[in-house]
Amino acid sequence: YKAQANRQKMAAKMREIQVRGGNGGGPAHDVPKERVEMFRKIEQTELPKGYNPGAGSNAEESHKLHQSYVDKRMAGMSAEQRGMVGQLWKQKTVVDPNMKNRGASFVRILEHVANHGRK
Repeated sequence: YKAQANRQKMAAKMREIQVRGGNGGGPAHDVPKERVEMFRKIEQTELPKGYNPGAGSNAEESHKLHQSYVDKRMAGMSAEQRGMVGQLWKQKTVVDPNMKNRGASFVRILEHVANHGRK
């Protein structure tokens, strides 16, 4: 009986984590606090002028505009920078799994690394 009650509590806690994207106040991840704060600052930056996926007449065109921008920007980055973009993006999706505009968040991280990362 006790094991069943523990499983039910655990299931309820997991549902709460999924709904809130966290564990009700504390982090549900191993990403350092400093990195989480960096993501908050990055999210407050403006998108670059050349990035305008909303100019597409439909979702498919908007996606193509986004991807074209990303491909061009990544092509000008070092392997180390591209690796850092991947690492940061993976952590961002763990910290904020329910982010509203994933494409814009990715581009902000991309720009942050391009402008502040080692070449």
